[in-house]
Amino acid sequence: MTVLASPCSQVAPRLLAVVVAALFVAPSASAQTTITLANGQTNATAYDTTAPTGPLTFDVGSGAATQSGALSGSGSIIKTGAGTLTLAATHPFSGGTTINAGTLAVSAVNQLGSGSISVGNGGRLDGGSASFNFN
Repeated sequence: MTVLASPCSQVAPRLLAVVVAALFVAPSASAQTTITLANGQTNATAYDTTAPTGPLTFDVGSGAATQSGALSGSGSIIKTGAGTLTLAATHPFSGGTTINAGTLAVSAVNQLGSGSISVGNGGRLDGGSASFNFN
């Protein structure tokens, strides 16, 4: 029979590490990411709209900002804030678009990804010279 003896100072840090690891909670699939853009800001970061990061909420409080990085994945995007967000690239996300407030501006239909488009009472879709067919 082998008996292992450990000083208390070696056991306590290991026990603490086990307790901390047990308390860690991974983000849930319903978590979402909010990207806040300031007036005049262009964001070239690409985002995946798929959970756990999606749906993606873009908040432009005032003025105008641009999202030039691609949005992809199976999740949706949500526009909030009184300002204008311009989507300036082709975005292959497929979860749909919700405009709760302010203006979402696009110049081509492929900038809206695919899926449904919902415009709330405080929202506006600006298609510029783009033409849209709504079913």
